Amino acid sequence: MKVISIVNIAGGVAKTTTAVNFGHALAAHDLRILIADLDPQANSTTYIGTESRRRMAEALDDPELFPDVIAPSRAHGVDIAHGSLATSGVELLLATQPATAALRLRKCLRTVADRYDLVLVDSPPAPGLLTINAIVAADELLIPVETKPKALEGVGNMQALLAQIVDDPDLMPKGRPSGTYLATRYDARTILDRACLDGLRADTTFPTFETVIRINQRIPESYARQVSVLIHDPDSYGAQDYRSLAQEYLARG
Repeated sequence: MKVISIVNIAGGVAKTTTAVNFGHALAAHDLRILIADLDPQANSTTYIGTESRRRMAEALDDPELFPDVIAPSRAHGVDIAHGSLATSGVELLLATQPATAALRLRKCLRTVADRYDLVLVDSPPAPGLLTINAIVAADELLIPVETKPKALEGVGNMQALLAQIVDDPDLMPKGRPSGTYLATRYDARTILDRACLDGLRADTTFPTFETVIRINQRIPESYARQVSVLIHDPDSYGAQDYRSLAQEYLARG
């Protein structure tokens, strides 16, 4: 089982959109996919969740409960570990337990290690313990970046957070995880977006996927319908781009 944490210390960069639609596109390749909704806003859960006996907040408190948090989603081949607003309260509780606070998600995922090929972690847009849990549990990072100047500033914040934790052998025994930037909400018609994409690709910290996620109204429509964009409009730019992303990712081996 490989864990891909979708992280960026910025809101509105398409972390949830990527978790759901990239996950669904990967499932079409006969992979067993789990989305772990670690964001207290629980947008992945709203997007394609169904119903589960428990929520992520309970599993972070007691990792042995994690299998009860999981249920099939409305995207074929994708299961989801359901989130809720209560996750924010657990983050405060974890802050009082520094010895194990950053390892809870890793412990949760160990309970289902034989059930999935890939886990996509939808993380919150804040540099707190939940995001640190996502990074610590990850084999690799996927960092969505909207092609706008403000979003590029968030890349620096992300790098600073990584620098604070990657040298801790208790948290990161394997060292710094690999990572890849993903340009999102890209509008090739604008000079600004093209310049931001060039700036992102010039960053040497991580490589950038060749696939870009173009701005496309069908994506927010799919969220409103609570189905992936691959179901909502399989011929849309949004669906095409996430299928292309899945193919590019799998082609890397």
